[in-house]
Amino acid sequence: MKIQKLQLPIIFLITSLIITGWSCNKITVDKNNNLQGYADSQVVGTWKITSINSDKAYDWNGDGVTETDVFSTYDDCKKDNSYQFLSDKNGIYKLSCNNTLDGTWDILDTKILVWIPQGSFAYNEELDNMTSISFNTIRKEVFTTGQVYTIITKWERQ
Repeated sequence: MKIQKLQLPIIFLITSLIITGWSCNKITVDKNNNLQGYADSQVVGTWKITSINSDKAYDWNGDGVTETDVFSTYDDCKKDNSYQFLSDKNGIYKLSCNNTLDGTWDILDTKILVWIPQGSFAYNEELDNMTSISFNTIRKEVFTTGQVYTIITKWERQ
C-alpha cells in the first residue's frame, strides 16, 4: 500500500515536468523582470550597413524593376555610409559622400535601436542577432497602399 501512495506523486511530478517543458523554453529575465536584450556597450562603436533586404519585392529606386535587395539599389556614396554610436549617446552619421550629421541614439526596452540624425526623423529598428562584429535590425515600413514590408538591415563593425 505504501508503494502505491509513493508512486502516484512521483508519476504526477514526472508528468508535470514533461508537460511544462522542464528543460526547454526557459525565458531569462534581468533583475527588473524585463526580458534580456541588448546593452548600450554592445552598440558603441562605428558600424557600416552591408545589406538591406525586404520580405517583398518593390521598386525601391523607381527604375521600374521590383527587387527585394534594397541595398543593391543604392549608389556607391550611400553604400559607404557609416554610423558612429558614442558612449555618451551622441552619434556621428555619414549618410552620403558629402553629408555627415551629428545626432543621438538610444536603446529602448533593451531591444529597439533609435538613432536620430540632427534635423531628421528618428529611425526605430529592432535589434536582432547581435555579436561583437555584426548585428541585424528589423523594421516595418507601411506604404500608403497599406502594404507592410519587413526590412532587415545587416550592420558590421568597422
